[in-house]
Amino acid sequence: MIWSYFCSECNCTSDGSILDCDDNGDCLCKHGFGGSKCDKCKEGFVGSKCDECKPNITGHKCNECK
Repeated sequence: MIWSYFCSECNCTSDGSILDCDDNGDCLCKHGFGGSKCDKCKEGFVGSKCDECKPNITGHKCNECK
């Protein structure tokens, strides 16, 4: 559990966030993760660690079609 500058609980997920939040209390997500709590894969990403591209998608940012 990490607290923001304003002493409010961030509730960022440990798998998807860098275990920190900014001054607004927003979670800072790892590559491939998204959502307000870094608990979802960004568009184009799949897998338990959001580190794989969806089928027919490739590239570092999973934004290029195969």
